[in-house]
Amino acid sequence: MNKGFIIGLIISAVLIIINILAILAGGGGHGPPLYFYTELPLSWLLSILGLDYFLALLGILGTPYPTLILGSIVFLGFTTFIGFLFDEKYSNKRKLIFLIILLLIFTPLSSYTHYLKYNDGKIISNYNGGWVNINQEICDDLSLFNENRKYDCYLSLSRSLIINKEICNKISGIDNIDCNNNLAKKTGDSSNCGSNPECYIFAATKSSNVNLCETLKSHCQENCNFWFSTCISEVALSTGNFRICGKDYNCISLVAIDKKDKTICNYIEESISKNRCYEDIMKGMNVSKDYNSN
Repeated sequence: MNKGFIIGLIISAVLIIINILAILAGGGGHGPPLYFYTELPLSWLLSILGLDYFLALLGILGTPYPTLILGSIVFLGFTTFIGFLFDEKYSNKRKLIFLIILLLIFTPLSSYTHYLKYNDGKIISNYNGGWVNINQEICDDLSLFNENRKYDCYLSLSRSLIINKEICNKISGIDNIDCNNNLAKKTGDSSNCGSNPECYIFAATKSSNVNLCETLKSHCQENCNFWFSTCISEVALSTGNFRICGKDYNCISLVAIDKKDKTICNYIEESISKNRCYEDIMKGMNVSKDYNSN
C-alpha cells in the first residue's frame, strides 16, 4: 500500500478528531479556538487548488465541517500523490503523465477562483465607506465568494433612484417587500406587488391609475375594503379628481380639504358629513391665515 496514503490517512483522521472535539467544545480557552490551527491549513490547501469555489457555490464556504471534510479528503489525496512520486516501482514517465493531468485539472480552476477573489478585492476596496454611487453592474461583478457583500450592494441599490425589478428579485424577506414598495413608489410598476396592498397603493398613486385599486382588491388577503378605499382616496388626492371617489364622502372630503374647495363638499350626499367637510375646510383656511399673519 502507498506509504503516502497511510501517512495522509493517519494525519487526516487526527485532524478530523481534533476538529470535531474542538467544535463540540466551542473552542474554549483564550485566543483562537483549537480547530483554527487545523482547519486553517486545510482552507489554504482548498484555496490554492481552487476547490473552495465548490464550497462557495453551495453557500457553505467558511463553515467548519464542510471545510474539514473536503480539506481532509484533499490532504489525503495530496499525501498519497507525494507517496506516489517517491515510490520507485512507478516509472518517471507514468509520474509525469499523472502530474500533467493534475496540472491540467487544477491550474484553470485555481486561476479562475483567484481571479474572482482579486476582482472582488478591487471592488470592495473602492467601497469600504459604504455602497454609494454604484450601479447594478458593480453588484453583479461581485462573485459568490462575497455573497454577503453582494447582497448589501443590491440592498443599497434597492433604496436608490436606479431601482428596477431585477434588483428587487435579488433580495429577499422584508428587504424584498421594501424594495417592491420603493419600486412602485418611484416607477408606478406594480408587477412585483403580489398580495401587498401598500405596494399597489404606491403604484396607483405614482401612475395615477385607479384601475390598480381594483387589482389590489383582487389580490388582497385581508381588510380588503379598507385597502381598496384607501387606494381610491390616495389616487383621488394625487390627481385632485374627486369624481373617482364615487359616494365615499371621506374620500371626497379629503380632496376638498386638500384643494380648499368648498364646492366639492356639495357632492357629499349625507348632510352631516357635508357640513363637516365645510367646517374642516374653514378650519384649514383659518389656520393658514393665522400662520401667514405671523
